[in-house]
Amino acid sequence: MSNELIYTLNGELLNASTWKGQELFDCVVNAIQETTNCRMCSLWSINYNTGNRTISRSASLIVRKLEKGQIYPGKNREDFVNDLKDACLIKDVLQKTEKTRQPYHCFDIQECENHKSKESIDKLGLKYFIGIPIPNQENKIIAVLKLFFVDKPAIQPLELFATTIRDVISSCFFRYVLYNRQQVMEDLMKNYQEKGTERNLENIFNPILGNILYNYCKYEGASIFIWDSYMNYYNLLSTTGIERTDDRQTVFYLAGEGLTGKAAGERKRPMMYDNLYEEENNPDYMHKFREITNNPSKTMMVIPIFRPSVKDEVIGIIRFVNKQNNANREVVDYFNDSDAEIMSYASNYLALTIDYFLGEKERNNFISKISHEFRTPANTIRITADRLLKNEEDESFIERYFNSYMEAILYSAELQIQQATTSLYMSKTRTNIPRSEKYILSKTSLKDILYKSRTTVIPIAREMRVKFNNIIIDIPAWHLFIDEFAFTTVFYNLLTNTIKYRNNDFDFHVNISGYETSSNFIINVSDYGLGIAPEDSSKIFLLGFRGKNVAKKDTGFGIGLSVVKQIINDFGGEIKVASFKSPTRFEIKLPKYLSDDNYSKTEIWNSK
Repeated sequence: MSNELIYTLNGELLNASTWKGQELFDCVVNAIQETTNCRMCSLWSINYNTGNRTISRSASLIVRKLEKGQIYPGKNREDFVNDLKDACLIKDVLQKTEKTRQPYHCFDIQECENHKSKESIDKLGLKYFIGIPIPNQENKIIAVLKLFFVDKPAIQPLELFATTIRDVISSCFFRYVLYNRQQVMEDLMKNYQEKGTERNLENIFNPILGNILYNYCKYEGASIFIWDSYMNYYNLLSTTGIERTDDRQTVFYLAGEGLTGKAAGERKRPMMYDNLYEEENNPDYMHKFREITNNPSKTMMVIPIFRPSVKDEVIGIIRFVNKQNNANREVVDYFNDSDAEIMSYASNYLALTIDYFLGEKERNNFISKISHEFRTPANTIRITADRLLKNEEDESFIERYFNSYMEAILYSAELQIQQATTSLYMSKTRTNIPRSEKYILSKTSLKDILYKSRTTVIPIAREMRVKFNNIIIDIPAWHLFIDEFAFTTVFYNLLTNTIKYRNNDFDFHVNISGYETSSNFIINVSDYGLGIAPEDSSKIFLLGFRGKNVAKKDTGFGIGLSVVKQIINDFGGEIKVASFKSPTRFEIKLPKYLSDDNYSKTEIWNSK
């Protein structure tokens, strides 16, 4: 490399170091074109969080610059960008440099016949290519710099040039993230100072989505969902751009539902999807579920918002989308890891704001929910006790009905306790405490638990006018080291559902049977109820979900099956719907090691 080139390049790079944000990368690309005979230069970020997409396909354009006066040959901007997102070239750079351990990969484009952008490159007269992988501070490759030349690159020695550029751009990435972290937090705090006195969360978040975050992550639509503890799902709070919907009150996601709710259900931060058109064939794809959008989006980034005071509890979801077809703006490419890091950092502020405003609302929701659940057994206790008091001087009445009335009070009290226990286990699950703290183990007869669960649902059976004696229990005498109250909760919820969602065209009948294999105890719970729609099979265990067949029949909250699945999973078991149509059959598998308490001493049991 000549002294003149070194001097000029260092001067240009020094100038670039004074810039901040996106201008850092723009100046570096300008410096390369000013000091070399490079005809076209582009920098691509490599994304590692795009599901099952290949790294090269999900690379994101950060900056691109053609020689002055150069035009796009016969294609619009979007098609041209997509052509230049050449999987072969980026993949080549990654593979070749890893193999040779050189800081660059250089070749004659004419010898590469299989890359899809060859037509556009030929029209530009490009003949030579240099690719330089860019590492981060942990030496993980996070970007690739692509340089195209008409004439043979006039750069000697090339290795020194590639090393210099690589180190400068790597430093730029580090500074870019630090700078944006500082700036986005300053902007968010300024917004809070202006809007924080308002009691309306939507008014606080509208400028955040519509303006502030856009300065640090280019998107065409953004939405934020917050947890509704009463309905057990994430409600749409605020939306902008192409995410507008005609009736936002109907837009919500359960934890784990679709691609949006998946980030909350799996507690992953963040999740990116680089081609939603292809995701439409994915059974999890529900980006537009319950939504009416003006235009279909192509790329999406979803970030869960974690509650500051409780580890891994998701109190909100923030979602960004691009549709890549707006001719009046710069082409918006796929989201990259830098976008995800900045937006995840910003979500910490959003979490504090949401947590502050939701505290009182969630307490009120909890009280309303518990009041609703306790109303039926409390009314039964009150009515029964009132009849006893009114007839306490009637000896014949007391002699004939006292025992049955006291049984009714006892059963209703048990029902109330069990409903409270269900809410307790839901709370324990959401706080993600270790199993050793969540459960108290003792050697317990599973058959006794089933009989106790059947007794607990007597008040519900009476209210629904069904014969609870038609709940037939036929399982072997298994004794397991489990939590008695937890497994009573499991079968209480399953039996409650069989009563609530019975099919009036059949006599009410439930059969609980069991057998064992070499490794599992199998329990089947069958009923002639309304059945379960096959399309609901993957969602019925989600917190807050209520199937189409039962949504109008009862005013429940969609809690029971979620708690059932979590308890069974905690003990190493599985539950699934083995038959959807009447008779509906739930199959529960419990591992045989539960018959020995040694598993409670293992590290796996005592971990979260």
